[in-house]
Formats: sequence, C-alpha cells, structure tokens
Amino acid sequence: MDLMTKLALTELQVRLMHAELFHQPAKNQSIQAKVELTLKPQLIAGDAVHNQFSLDCLAEVQGQSVSDAGSLDVFRIELRLMANYQQFSGEPLSAELFGEYHSSVARQLYPVVHLRLTELLQQLGLSNVQLPLDLMHLNAESESPHVQSQAVH
Repeated sequence: MDLMTKLALTELQVRLMHAELFHQPAKNQSIQAKVELTLKPQLIAGDAVHNQFSLDCLAEVQGQSVSDAGSLDVFRIELRLMANYQQFSGEPLSAELFGEYHSSVARQLYPVVHLRLTELLQQLGLSNVQLPLDLMHLNAESESPHVQSQAVH
C-alpha cells in the first residue's frame, strides 16, 4: 500500500543534529560513506474522520577514508527528524496499518534528510563527499530504508 496517496506531510521537525569530524582528509583522498535511515511509526492523534501519524526518522552516516594502509574514521553524523502526517483520503488508517506500510513515505523524506546531511558535511569542510540521491533498497530485516555504502572523493 502506498501511503502517499492517503497522507500529506504536515510538519517536519529537527530533533537532533550531531556531527563529529575525527580528522580532515586530503582533498583527493577517497572516503566511503555509509548511510542508514531508520523510521519508527506512531499514531499521534485521531478523530472520527482522519488520523494523524508521526514518524521518527533517524539518519546515521559513517565516513571512512580508504587507503592501502587500511581504513580510518573520518566523520560521523546523526540526524533525527520527526515527520507528522495527516490523512486526507480513504478509510481511516489504523496505527497497525500505518506501522506496516510506513516505509512507503521514506522516498518523500529522504530528499529532506539528504539536504540536511549535505549541509552538515559542508559545515565540516567535507563538501566533496557526495551522498546517494535516492534510497537504494529496503533493509530486509526491519523494512527500514537503508542506503548502501558509496565511495566518494
């Protein structure tokens, strides 16, 4: 079920931004970035007609330099957002149904997450690190979106 046909994003709130730079890599040094996106759904309010739902969105990025001598941690970023949705069509959704199909809204959230992560990377002086522009696949265990590692310069 595609929840984007039934829900509208009404609010997006930054709850946590944490970035650590362990060392500044050389400009031509290759960095491997691994992005993980975890979504946790919850019902926040409801009425007789339409429900409101909330998603806790956690994005974690680990960056490591890659060289012949091995790998070395370069940076770590943690970004937590709260996304609120209002149902605008169809039969009222239950919290269970929203919980089962919540990953269908991840492709709407990821561009916002990507933008925030890119801003943090620039603030760390890592403007050469390019993150994936879209979600690659779903993690089979949790059905949470997971972006595969990507080598960047």
